[in-house]
Amino acid sequence: MTQNKQTELMSNAPVTKAILKMSIPVVLGMMVQVLYNLVDTFFIGMLNDPNQLAAANITTPIFMLMMAIATIVSTGAASYISRCLGKKDSRSANKTLSTGIAISTGLGVLVMGLQRAASRLSATIMAQRISRG
Repeated sequence: MTQNKQTELMSNAPVTKAILKMSIPVVLGMMVQVLYNLVDTFFIGMLNDPNQLAAANITTPIFMLMMAIATIVSTGAASYISRCLGKKDSRSANKTLSTGIAISTGLGVLVMGLQRAASRLSATIMAQRISRG
């Protein structure tokens, strides 16, 4: 969708049409993610190893946390971008979009680093418990 079509959709289209047209890609993306997780769980389950299935499923909260952070940032940015486009201030809208992407990326890297540190710590604790017998 070009810039003019997006601006036209947000400024002149009926609200219901604009919401439906903009929400369809999000809904499809969520459906693909759910389908991916289902297929992933199915194939890991075929290995008949509960430890591997548990390891795959334990990452779900981490994934959900990252999605929640991205949603918080994108919702705030989208609100401000909408106001900027309403004022015909595309420069501020573009700057806000770039900032939102940078914040989401930075927070994603931070969560990934925290998860990596936590997994090393939990692996060390489990190894100590196993060695004690």
